[in-house]
Amino acid sequence: MSSFLDKFTESNYQSTRIQEPPEIKTTNDRKRLTRYIALFFTVIAVTSGFALWRSLKNQVKVIDFSGWTLEDVKVWAAANDVSLHIDFAYDNVHDKDSIIEQSPSSNAKLRKDEYLELLVSSGPDPDEVVNFILEEHATIAEVQKLIDEKKLMNVTLEFTHHASVPINSVINVEYDKCQPQGFRRKDKATVYVSLGPYPRDLRMPSFVGLTKEEAAGWRDSMEFVVDFQYEYVYSEVPPGIIIQQDILPDEKISRDTVVTFKVSKGLQVLMPDYKKTNRSTFDEIDPGSLLVIAVDQYSDSVPYGHYIGQSVPAGTDLTASTNQRVYVYYSLGKPFIEDLIGYTENMIAPYFFNEFTAKGANITYTVRYDEKAQAPYGTIAKISKRMEFLSLNDHVDIIVSKNRNYGE
Repeated sequence: MSSFLDKFTESNYQSTRIQEPPEIKTTNDRKRLTRYIALFFTVIAVTSGFALWRSLKNQVKVIDFSGWTLEDVKVWAAANDVSLHIDFAYDNVHDKDSIIEQSPSSNAKLRKDEYLELLVSSGPDPDEVVNFILEEHATIAEVQKLIDEKKLMNVTLEFTHHASVPINSVINVEYDKCQPQGFRRKDKATVYVSLGPYPRDLRMPSFVGLTKEEAAGWRDSMEFVVDFQYEYVYSEVPPGIIIQQDILPDEKISRDTVVTFKVSKGLQVLMPDYKKTNRSTFDEIDPGSLLVIAVDQYSDSVPYGHYIGQSVPAGTDLTASTNQRVYVYYSLGKPFIEDLIGYTENMIAPYFFNEFTAKGANITYTVRYDEKAQAPYGTIAKISKRMEFLSLNDHVDIIVSKNRNYGE
């Protein structure tokens, strides 16, 4: 067996090629080339299709964003994985935050690595000078039209009643740190518009006999837009009580009616006239609630007991100061000095003060000492005036003994 196999060893084996005819070989080569070409185009087609698929997958169709708000576009961009490049510009046509322009335009294809460029409205320019001038008694419709046309930002309307300006017409305009000419869009102004006259829907009560505070309380509760007027008069009615009102009870009034009340000040206190009195008739005049005090004082010209004057002129209104002291002065005549010989030195000052200074006389004195005086030690030995009338500004010289040996 092995000998049989040995015949087929490599050294003994010889392959025999089958020779194909030339026409068969050409046909096979063509088929092979066709397969290669088909495979090549298939690969290209698949690659191109994949590339196209990827390209389409990374693109988004841009839509028309006219009329959209910026927030809406941001939502769309987030959903489509698109980045935004946003610029802002003042614009009087488009609302704030609405889209003015876009790039690329609608229906264009946008790769996701590209930006969608937007021009967004910031609204009207607040610093633009637009002027804000209203004609006298312009209507509210005209005001609102002007506000809308000029796109004013800080103009407010306040409605209030007015007696003469027609309803829904402008009363006046208050400008806040600005003027009608040169008014900027952002400037502030308040337009006051008339609601017409206040209705006369309140019935006037009677406040006679009541207090001023009660009238003021009713005014506040009825929301009057004006203050009441109060005139104060003297009367026998206690102070603070209303004694008269200028509008009759039950009369119809409005919230801008000015009511005037007369309010009692109580009894008037006047300073009496004491000119015709003397010291003995002083008490015959009734001072009322006043504290009137009679004062006796010296006079060079007015006889004793007669009227000199009073601290407050007659007829002065002292109603608000009834606790004030007032004085009536009567004459003591001219000052009279007694014989002070023998008075001790310590009696001099009290005598001159009590007898003269306290009673309106400006009498002065001088004390000198004499060691040889013929009088007991410490007593008045000599005096320049004694037992006589003095003038109001007189002067007295006094000598006091300092003679310790007197009487020995």
